[in-house]
Amino acid sequence: MPMLVDDQQMRSALQLAARSPFEGVDPGFVERLQSDWTAMREFSNSNAGHRNALATQNDFQVRFFKESGQRLPGWVDSMNANAMEMAQKQFDAWKEQHPDSDLAFPTPEQLAQQSDERGRSARAGSEALARRSTSLSSAVGGFLGAAAGAMTDPVNLLASGFGASASAGILRTALTEAGINMASEALVQGATYDRKSRIDPTFGLDDALMEVGAAGVGGAVLGGGIKGLASLWHRAKTGEWPRHVRDTASVLTREAAVPENRFSKSVQGESAHRAALAKAIDDLTANRPVELPPEAFAQANARPGRVYDADGNSIGVRYEVVDANSLVTSHGDDLTPNPAFPPELQPRDRSRALSQDQIAGIAANLQPERLGFSPQAESGAPIVGPDGIVESGNGRVLALRRAYNQGGVSADNYRNFLRSQNFDVEGMSNPVLIARRVTDLEDAARVGFVTAANRSTAMRLGATEQALSDARLLDTALLDSLDGPDIRATGNQAFARGFMSKLPRAEQGSLVDKDGFLSQDGERRITAALMGRAYGEPVLLGRALEDTDNNIKSIAGALAELLGALV
Repeated sequence: MPMLVDDQQMRSALQLAARSPFEGVDPGFVERLQSDWTAMREFSNSNAGHRNALATQNDFQVRFFKESGQRLPGWVDSMNANAMEMAQKQFDAWKEQHPDSDLAFPTPEQLAQQSDERGRSARAGSEALARRSTSLSSAVGGFLGAAAGAMTDPVNLLASGFGASASAGILRTALTEAGINMASEALVQGATYDRKSRIDPTFGLDDALMEVGAAGVGGAVLGGGIKGLASLWHRAKTGEWPRHVRDTASVLTREAAVPENRFSKSVQGESAHRAALAKAIDDLTANRPVELPPEAFAQANARPGRVYDADGNSIGVRYEVVDANSLVTSHGDDLTPNPAFPPELQPRDRSRALSQDQIAGIAANLQPERLGFSPQAESGAPIVGPDGIVESGNGRVLALRRAYNQGGVSADNYRNFLRSQNFDVEGMSNPVLIARRVTDLEDAARVGFVTAANRSTAMRLGATEQALSDARLLDTALLDSLDGPDIRATGNQAFARGFMSKLPRAEQGSLVDKDGFLSQDGERRITAALMGRAYGEPVLLGRALEDTDNNIKSIAGALAELLGALV
């Protein structure tokens, strides 16, 4: 170590020491805790002035009791307006008998002056220890002392009833507590600024704003920390993490599926990155599932979305490409029931002849765009649960499997469609685009969603509207094949098949039985179409088809028997 050998070096050392005088050794955790606790209660809190005045009064009462043996009633926090006058009379009576005592009853001015001195001393002591603090334990002690002292402020105690709900996650709890603490501390600073600046002339607006910010940080740390400890305790007791922790883990899992370099190194890429980050923070703050914008998944094999069922309910999904053979469908490729599939999740009978025709038709005339992104649950990419069970679109998956087994143009077109949507299908033998459900559903809710997802969202026509619409399908060539009014007669099979061929495939399901023959619903619909063609008058047709009166029904039956002659 070099030694000081001349006056110049000595003067330099003394000047350096003068600029940075030795403040003392590090106070440690306990001393900082006590000092900052006292400073908050006697200088910073909204009730510090009243608390200091009460403490000054108590000191005087103790001194009076030691000299007189009498208990002097308090007056600072008394509800009696004459409490101070009564206490002073008692003191004056004693003082007359003991004129040599140096005790003097404090005036309101003296009480206020001594109260300010307490606050000044507490703040000076806290700042002095803060300057001496060099260790982490001292800093933590100061933070905890200030936080604990702030909790005794009446304004903060009142605001504590407006904290985050029990179901809120850690981040939402931290942000909520931070906002509440900042708001309550702002009220405290507004109410105490004049007193603080009077006690300590160096206290300014920047100090007030600093304390407001510190209150926000303290609220976030304490609120989020306590919530985190509660989650750990829940895990220790039940063996599983709370719901909000599992949701956070799901978010992180989804984020992990996105490559780190999904955003290009450009101005546009940086903007997309910031937009995705802002969207995620907004969703977390509002306690919504985090669904990143599509730009965040441009180069990933997964993209977010949302689909709606026929009842208007929505679920979050993640579009991704998987191998068709990894999906659990209600039936095998030969349309035999799959024992591994929960029967309550399949409202359709895939063994019906019409279902077989539907699957064969989709496979033969595959239209990839109709199996892509769609907000409707009954169309687009099949919806698959987290367990791999197909919840909506079993027919679509079976048709895609058949198309891959058959090979040819249909399978190649679908594979090229997936590539055009920036999905990586290399290494997959039978790639299928699915909408993986990410919204949690209980068993009953899952069954309800599956049922609604297999219904069309379009409003169905009334009986009269349907009959008049179907009547337009009955052209002359089709009517020539009609053989009498008995629609189910053997001679009318060609007529029935011709009519059915003019209907959309989605409407044919209830009109034929499992063997492909005309059902009762099919017979009623064809009869209504013939009545619409024969009579055409909406009012009459409406009474015949929709009226529940038995007499009207009898008339309608008679009209139906005359159809053969009228059409």
